[in-house]
Amino acid sequence: MNIFPMAIQKTLLAMQPRLTGEFQMVLDKAPPIDYLPILKVEVASGQPAAALPQLTEDVALQLYKQLGFSANIEFVKAGEIASEHKTKRVIRNY
Repeated sequence: MNIFPMAIQKTLLAMQPRLTGEFQMVLDKAPPIDYLPILKVEVASGQPAAALPQLTEDVALQLYKQLGFSANIEFVKAGEIASEHKTKRVIRNY
């Protein structure tokens, strides 16, 4: 299955104001991707740590419902992914 970064971003943007919409997918092995990739997602400023477990479930559910896609969700602080240059959406560690 092919998942396009813009589709992931659209799903995450719909979850504003809890998320910024910025993300990166981390792939640790070359295709085929027969494992759950890591999806680093920026959490909007002001989100309490106590809200993160529910937010993880909400993100996972929306990605699956909208795109049929599952990933290991990892949250990062707002501003850690976005930059003034083009954001690299897929990080290949292989």
